[in-house]
Amino acid sequence: MTKRISPQTSTLYFANAKATRFDYKASLAAKLDRIIERLEFAKHFEKGELVAVKMHLGNPGSHRTIPPVLVKRVVDAIKKIGAKPFVADSVRLPGYLYLETANENGYNEQTLGCPVIMADGIFGNDSVEVKAGRHLKTALIPSAFYDVKSMVVLTHATGHAAYGFGGAMKNIAMGLIGHHCRGSSWEDGGRGLMHMVGGRKFDVQLENCELCGQCVEICPLGAINVADERIEIDWNKCWRCLRCTRVCQFGALLSPKVSDDFYEAQAEGAKAAMSTFESGKVLHISFLLNLQPECDCMPMSGIPVVSDIGLLGGQDMIAIDWATLDMVGDSQPNSGSQAEGMKNSREKTVFCQINNRNSRRTLEFAEKMGLGSTKYEIVDISDPEKNN
Repeated sequence: MTKRISPQTSTLYFANAKATRFDYKASLAAKLDRIIERLEFAKHFEKGELVAVKMHLGNPGSHRTIPPVLVKRVVDAIKKIGAKPFVADSVRLPGYLYLETANENGYNEQTLGCPVIMADGIFGNDSVEVKAGRHLKTALIPSAFYDVKSMVVLTHATGHAAYGFGGAMKNIAMGLIGHHCRGSSWEDGGRGLMHMVGGRKFDVQLENCELCGQCVEICPLGAINVADERIEIDWNKCWRCLRCTRVCQFGALLSPKVSDDFYEAQAEGAKAAMSTFESGKVLHISFLLNLQPECDCMPMSGIPVVSDIGLLGGQDMIAIDWATLDMVGDSQPNSGSQAEGMKNSREKTVFCQINNRNSRRTLEFAEKMGLGSTKYEIVDISDPEKNN
């Protein structure tokens, strides 16, 4: 495994996805346990305190999320030290539907052994305003994430329509910011503000619309309707999640153009969210499995662009994401996937090519903001015989 070492290097623990023999110790579950041991939960979390387990709970039609059996191992490890875990995300779909989806995907108290909640309430109205950077000004942090003192972030590495790559930082920057708050809108620090830097509406070119209805079906708020043989958008209701622009195949709904301001705004969102936690109280585990081209919030799961790679754990989300992109760039594109035939590299990963984004740019901004380091050292704990 290649190492990148400097005085500001972050240590990451890696376990590959390959099972080399018929032995439980070679299983992914056992490897996850070894990463948890290296992260030393007892040194970061106190007995009796609540610990949020942050993760994406999926979407109807999306089936390549983190396996519940692996999530439960993290929950059990937190309970073992006497802390009290709960699994949470902010409202992405309407809250009740999102909890139903989570249950169908295997995330519930019976399977995981802890509560599963919406951090900003069942209606997504419960957030706290915190100071952000020059683009966002303020950010709305879901109250359960704002109030909790400790967190384990479980990230499913995927592609992402807006940022090219959905990694640990996106999980924080987007997942720890609500869409709106009671009495306010997305413009007051909601998640959509990161998407709309420099504008208030995305581009609509109705002459290209084929009335296929996909935008209507994907909208989580019912903000798009068809009337008089044309689509109509209720801009007051719209969250600016941009799902409709992703599914439109005819150029009628277009995402805003990407600029450095766009990437910097995501880093600002991550910084605002992390400002509510003390140093050392947030740990990360990224699952480089089922590396599909789309985020888990889409209504389907594409063929993974590369084969399973493994697990990465550490305290530095920037280092984890940088290492993930390196590992994806070193992998062979999968036949039949959107990446088939692409020339993959660290400099231009298949995620970046599929979504036409520079995924490392936002990580570079985050590094400048003090959120972590792009330099890392890998400690490979895949083989139990070498890591006892």
